[in-house]
Amino acid sequence: MPSSPPGPRRCRATSCWRSATRLFADPQYRARGNIAIVKDARVGEVALANVVPVLSATPGGIDSLGPPLGAHTDEILGGLLGLSADDLRALREKGVV
Repeated sequence: MPSSPPGPRRCRATSCWRSATRLFADPQYRARGNIAIVKDARVGEVALANVVPVLSATPGGIDSLGPPLGAHTDEILGGLLGLSADDLRALREKGVV
């Protein structure tokens, strides 16, 4: 019988669940592509739960961890909500954004 990854395993009458540590160490999860390794300039490589289900014609995937905090502040406050450049500057000086 193959050995299983370390970590607590809790069971009910109908199913078992594992800790995140145990899931990410499970070779079957990796082999099925359930773990995505994403490279990010801010934090390096990160292991994430991948997109499920994987569909043959449109398998999906994770391209990034998302934009950095505040990346769209000017676009939203200025473009969408109509704040002027002076308004945005004032908010930054006050530490609001």
